[in-house]
This record gives sequence, C-alpha cells and structure tokens, in this order.
Amino acid sequence: MAEQSRQPRNPENSNNESKRKGTFAAQQARRAIAEAKEALARAKESGSGTAISNAEKAVTEAEADLAGLREGSKGDRRTARREFVQEYYDNYGPYIAQLVKEDSELRDLLQEAISNGWDATTYDQELKKTDWWQDTNKTNAWLDAFRREFGDDPGGEWNNTLEGATDTVRDIAARYNASLTDDALQRIARRSIYEGWDEREFQEWFASRVERDLDRGTYEIGGTIESKANTLRGLARDFGLSYSEDWFTRRANSLLNPEARVTDDDVINDMIREAESPYPVFKGRLSANNTLRDAAGSYIGQMAQLLEMPDASQIDLKDPLLTKAFNSVMDDKGPAMMSLWDFQREIRKDDRWQQTNNAYQTYTNIGTNLAKMMGFSG
Repeated sequence: MAEQSRQPRNPENSNNESKRKGTFAAQQARRAIAEAKEALARAKESGSGTAISNAEKAVTEAEADLAGLREGSKGDRRTARREFVQEYYDNYGPYIAQLVKEDSELRDLLQEAISNGWDATTYDQELKKTDWWQDTNKTNAWLDAFRREFGDDPGGEWNNTLEGATDTVRDIAARYNASLTDDALQRIARRSIYEGWDEREFQEWFASRVERDLDRGTYEIGGTIESKANTLRGLARDFGLSYSEDWFTRRANSLLNPEARVTDDDVINDMIREAESPYPVFKGRLSANNTLRDAAGSYIGQMAQLLEMPDASQIDLKDPLLTKAFNSVMDDKGPAMMSLWDFQREIRKDDRWQQTNNAYQTYTNIGTNLAKMMGFSG
C-alpha cells in the first residue's frame, strides 16, 4: 500500500520552479527533441546522407510538436497535450498503453495529468505515491523498467541496461539481415526491456518483421537466414526437388522462429515424402544422411564416367536417364532399380554419349575389329 495519500493536484498550486519546467507533455516533447538531436549528431558522425535526412526530419517534427503544445487556445493546447502524450506512449510500443489500460490507478493518474496539465515534477511526485509504484512484491518487467528509467536515481543503471539491450538487438538484427537506424534499435531495445523479452521473443519479433518485408517484396536476404536458406537449397537439390527462392527464404525464417514450431527434421521429412512420390523404389530408404543423390550414387557415377562429366554433383536427379532407371523395372516385390549393366546400355543410346571420347574410342575399336575380321588389317 502507498505510504502517502495521493490527492489530485492542479498546476495552479505548483511552485514557480515547476511552472518554469512546463507541463508533463511539454517535458516529454523537450525530451523527444533532445533525443532527435542526439540521433542527428550520430547520423552526421556516420556520414550517411539518408540517416542525416531522417534525423533532421525527426528534429523538425519534434520541435513542431512542442510548438503545438504552446500555441492556440486553452482548449486547443489541452487537446494537443492529450494527443501528444498518447502518441508519445504509442511510439514506445504497446507495453505502455497496455500498462495504463490494465491498471485503473495509472489510467486515472494519466488522465489527471493530461486534464490538469501537470508539470513533470508533479507527475513524478504523484506517480510515486501510487500503490502500483510502491508495491515491492510486483516483479512485472515493465514496472522494474519504469522504476529504473524514471525512479529517484535514473541514469547509470538504466543506461547500462538500455545499452546492453541495444547490443542484443543489433546482434540479432544482423542474423536476419535487418537494417535498423540507431533510433529504431533503441526503440526496440527499450520495448524489450519493458516487456522482459528473452532470446525466443527477440527471434519471434524479427521473424515477424521478415515475413512482413517478404510480403511487401522489400526483404533482402542475408545473415543467418541466407545461410539456412543455402542449406535448404542443397538439401532440395540432393532430394531432386525444386522450390522458389521465396520458399527457401520463408522456410529458413520459420526455422529460426520459435513461434512457428518448425524443425529441421520437419522440413527434411517433407522433402523425403516429396522425393519418394515419383520414385516409389526409394520408399523407406531415404533420410537426412541418405538423400536421393546418395541412394542413386552408383547410377550417377556411371553417368558421369560414360558421359565424361567432370563433376558428378552437377547431374540433375530429374535427368531422363535416371528417371528411367528408377521407374522402368517391376519385379515380384514391386518397383525395382534397373541393373547397372542395363543402365550403361541406356547411357550409350543417349545422344550425349555420341559426343564423347568414350564413344569415339568404342566406334574406333569396333571399326578396327571389323577390318581385321574382313582381312583389311594385319
């Protein structure tokens, strides 16, 4: 319970120092301006024209917000304050809005601050009298974060926490090849602190962002997603399957997203089922460690040798020669593989074999033997 009784305050009763500081909304507006100017300074240090332009725009908008709080009639200013405070909290994410909605004491306090145009000092004083603030048994992440950021001793601890969270966001963003401004990094970091994110929730947030950008056609693959997509491409190729680039990217993203509940085994089992469908002879024989390319290794090796292909791994598993070898034989037990002897004969019937040195030598030997048989050669 609160140790002090909180009574409604009116700005008319605030001391002169508080009046000079201005309303709570104005204080927040000045803070927004200061943050925007800091972001502009960082952008100038980076030398990025786009970052500088965006930061300059943010400064202009923040200054315009403050001007709107100072100008116009009393009613207009009150409306501006209300809209600003709502926008201020919305910008920092749903955790603040949800916090106010769920706690009637905070909801009443915020409404009182907006209606009466409290200064920042009054708002802080009244906030710290609430049961919500003084209940030390609460372990909610947003309460802990709020106390660190706006408590009696803000600064070092909060700044260190925010810096650590920002580094985490930056590292995970690199995995997803997500390009974020410093301002965006800090907004996400701040939200993660208030909502108490763990590694899983960071991954879920970035995965949802990738899905959004894929839907918009703006995502550029990179980082861990690209590495995972490349692994999937290799597996698909070794199982004789073809997918779109979008499929590889989305599947890789789902594998990195805990919320999707998709595992590597799930993807591989799906591929196995698809690979077995056109080739029943391989049913029950394929696995992550024995792909279609592995199971057909002897036939692929024969093709590479007779067709004089330097890289057997480049042979397409949908090549008509292989398709015939896998599907053309039935025995009393069902589908069976063509014998390697018969497969060699099929290769020599292929037009590609006719262009090889192997064919030339074969025909030369046949010609020589015929000549000998007819007595034209000694």
